[in-house]
Amino acid sequence: MEDIGDYRTVRTWAYSARFEEPGHRYELLREFCERVERNPDEMIEDCLRLVQEGQFKLRGKTRRRYVEQIEEFEGGADGRRRGNVIRSFFIHNGIPIQPPIIT
Repeated sequence: MEDIGDYRTVRTWAYSARFEEPGHRYELLREFCERVERNPDEMIEDCLRLVQEGQFKLRGKTRRRYVEQIEEFEGGADGRRRGNVIRSFFIHNGIPIQPPIIT
């Protein structure tokens, strides 16, 4: 995998979220990418289907698969925070992913 900050979707995320220091976020994203064996651009492309020039449709099944993988990634003491970093990456790239509801 190339430098995580060089991916188009990571640059979009950093610009949109106005990160001053994205270091730990990038490390978590890299860890998640390694876990799912996809790079950042591939994950976003997986979630979108081109319906006509410049228009995309969300792939619901694929999005749900990533939601499940993010929930698995949340394991540990900083779990929700870790998951929220990954959700932020998807959201800033146009893929709506909400955290699970706590009951």
